[in-house]
Amino acid sequence: MKKYSVVLSKNDDGSTFKASNSDGYEVSLNGLSRDDSGKGISPMEMMLTAAGGCAAIDIVCLLKQGGITLDEFTVQVNGARNMRELPAYFREVEFLFSAKAKVGVAKVEETIELSLQKYCTVGRTLEAFANMRWSLELNGAHGDTHTLVIDKSQDKNSVLVTAKD
Repeated sequence: MKKYSVVLSKNDDGSTFKASNSDGYEVSLNGLSRDDSGKGISPMEMMLTAAGGCAAIDIVCLLKQGGITLDEFTVQVNGARNMRELPAYFREVEFLFSAKAKVGVAKVEETIELSLQKYCTVGRTLEAFANMRWSLELNGAHGDTHTLVIDKSQDKNSVLVTAKD
């Protein structure tokens, strides 16, 4: 089993944090007050960042393994939460992929599906609570919006959790 560790340290301003991993990479987190705007990424934005990063890395690596190089690639991840419930989970997550490459749209769409359905652990974690959608703009042409449908009956990692009285 691979283990991970991060350390969060409160900054001197009292309401923002520095998160660092074991390799020394750092990111600033905020979210404790409206006055912290512009001082870092909120924890919920970090979840979207992690999901987008996970999918993007999968997609670029999978295409590269197939001999396809992307000239440009971005992903925008949007999320919506129901703020009337606690915890306020993401209920909608949308990935907007944009790429420029000499490749057919079907190959890139197939790779996105493979990432989001099989490899992207962060996205799979979010999909436990959120409806997931994605779309692709390839070489300036906008594609359809796809709803991610996961067959959990075939997922050996899915666990049914029930509350006990």
